[in-house]
Amino acid sequence: MSDIEKTPPVGTRLVTDMAGRKVIVKERVEKVFGYNPMITALMYALAPEKIAGHNFPPSPLELQVAPQSYLDLPVLGVLGALFGGGKQTLNTEAIRQAQPDVILSMTLSKIDEPEVQMAENLQKELDIPVLIFDGALERSAEVIRRVGLVIGVEDRAEMLADYFDKKLDIIQRTVATIPKSSRHTVYYAQTPSGLHTEPRGARHGEVIDLAGGINCAETYELRGCGQTPISADDLLRWNPEVILVMSDEGNSEDRLLTRMTDDPFWSCLEAVKRGTCYEPPGLLYSWFDRPPSINRLIGVIWLSGVLYPQQFNWDMADEVRCFYRLFYRMELTSEEIDSLLANPLVVKHKKTA
Repeated sequence: MSDIEKTPPVGTRLVTDMAGRKVIVKERVEKVFGYNPMITALMYALAPEKIAGHNFPPSPLELQVAPQSYLDLPVLGVLGALFGGGKQTLNTEAIRQAQPDVILSMTLSKIDEPEVQMAENLQKELDIPVLIFDGALERSAEVIRRVGLVIGVEDRAEMLADYFDKKLDIIQRTVATIPKSSRHTVYYAQTPSGLHTEPRGARHGEVIDLAGGINCAETYELRGCGQTPISADDLLRWNPEVILVMSDEGNSEDRLLTRMTDDPFWSCLEAVKRGTCYEPPGLLYSWFDRPPSINRLIGVIWLSGVLYPQQFNWDMADEVRCFYRLFYRMELTSEEIDSLLANPLVVKHKKTA
């Protein structure tokens, strides 16, 4: 049975979101604001022409590939302190001027009472319906279908959700065949120091878990923005076999990944000795995190192949080409794909209008 039921008044319908809230929404939704970048990224894949505005000024990855019509949208901010370094930047007056038919959220943690109350308060303040969706990567196909139904792009949503279902099924079934004793330990290094991370189970590091890696960080989770600080002794004790680096230093030649081999501390670690340290690729959005977008699916495909090339014989060039064609209607050249897979920070793509 559909989670959307026709209901008076004429031209509206009753939608049940993933928090169990029943909200009246217009029958025809033409403009949508996502109040955090997770849902905005999904909207870009589903119906970019319906996006009312950005959460932040366009990122370098967006500037490389997004059409000018998207880049020129107003910056409307984010709600809550879970994105953007913990700063709430929502501009309610600018949202009113943008006149979205509905506001959507995708949660960075399990849907809880503070999240629900935040949505309720915003809905009351703006008199615009607000819907909440679960941001867990494993529930992405369900979320895609639900959002597609709300905004009126069911056919496209079904196509993307079906792709998600099939790929995750392959990955999960294959990972299940790998003995735990044969799985690789992985550390997610953040900030220029590399001594901030995410523990096992945290949504900022979900790609590691789904790709079959063992997140070695035995620490607590910082809700929302994450980046739990650890000590050098912690990392030496964990001594990971693989390190994923997102140090937020751009394309600097002195960024963390490039200085690891000559650094007395980092060069002691098994991953550095093996040469198994990687910067996750990204085009439009990162494949791994920040934001933890739908691009995490191609990130799981990529990382599973990095960790277990014998079990996953992906043709990564073909996987990347198909993913960007399907989700973003982009035709990447072989040179662009090679550049993306070899050095994710410098890939260039010719924009379309």
